[in-house]
Amino acid sequence: MNMGSVEAVRQARKTVDARIVFVTAYRSGEVLEPIQSTIPHAVVVSKPVAGSALLRAIERSSPQ
Repeated sequence: MNMGSVEAVRQARKTVDARIVFVTAYRSGEVLEPIQSTIPHAVVVSKPVAGSALLRAIERSSPQ
């Protein structure tokens, strides 16, 4: 089975208490909708992303 990133995160969160930040070059509904419907309140940042912005995104994210 070829698992997409959203499904991989969903599966991983069943066993790992980790902060998840999606980094994407795309902000279309086609990309964001599966993330938001599968992982409510997911933090998504757009490329290119500065280190300070990525750090803030990690801080905003919450484990499970």
